[in-house]
Amino acid sequence: DKKKGVVEVWKVRKSKFHAECEVRANKIYAEVGGKVPASDVKEVNGVVFVVQEYIEGKTLLDARKEGDVEVVSHARRELSKHFLIDCLLANWDVIGGRNGDNIIIDPKGGCWRVDNAGVFSLRAQGEVKPPAAWSETVTELYLMRDLESGNQQAADVFQYVTNSDIAAQLLQVTTHPSLLDHLPSTDAAILRSRIAYVETFVTTHVAQNDQAPDEPTTPNPLPIPVNEVLLTELVQMGFDEGSATLALQQTRNNIDAAVDLLT
Repeated sequence: DKKKGVVEVWKVRKSKFHAECEVRANKIYAEVGGKVPASDVKEVNGVVFVVQEYIEGKTLLDARKEGDVEVVSHARRELSKHFLIDCLLANWDVIGGRNGDNIIIDPKGGCWRVDNAGVFSLRAQGEVKPPAAWSETVTELYLMRDLESGNQQAADVFQYVTNSDIAAQLLQVTTHPSLLDHLPSTDAAILRSRIAYVETFVTTHVAQNDQAPDEPTTPNPLPIPVNEVLLTELVQMGFDEGSATLALQQTRNNIDAAVDLLT
């Protein structure tokens, strides 16, 4: 934007609602101290965009390619500080499908989540997620820390997050009740139920699997029974029942991850 004297990134989105979801998520991240670009929704000639500030730096993917272990480790620590927000917003693709292309590391070491399109009820490309993916059950607490879940990109970053870390981050969330104000009523109600789920999780499991943050570990999630509705949906998509059952067991009823395993 030459008038403002700033560099902007214009990202095409599938719909106005899709764009609004990303901007709402960015506001939530920003409120709890997460680094996200200032963003807004614009429509030009019928095309909807998320317009956000350009963040100078290199991607986490670039750091990996360069073999910069120190920067990658630093990014893990910084990004893990807001792991719970990623889970609550169902931001499955926060790290990026190419192992870090959605994260920018600025020259001062700040780690920015620059593409939060796959939040709430929508996938990154704007398609609607299965109902179970945006519901009161926060499976991301398990899946995004588990290297065998089908989301290795996220698990590589978040595998060292402990249940005690989640408890500390929950306090950060509960002391910002205005987070819900950024959402329409339906999504606000679901987010409220997801926060309640995490409160129960923390009360029950905070003492379990709590190795030091720098100790290599993959948390052992609680077993989750196969969701029969999701199993039926996978069978209707053409997958055989046995393989679909196994995929749902391995991904703890995350249908997106299950489809990834099956294809």
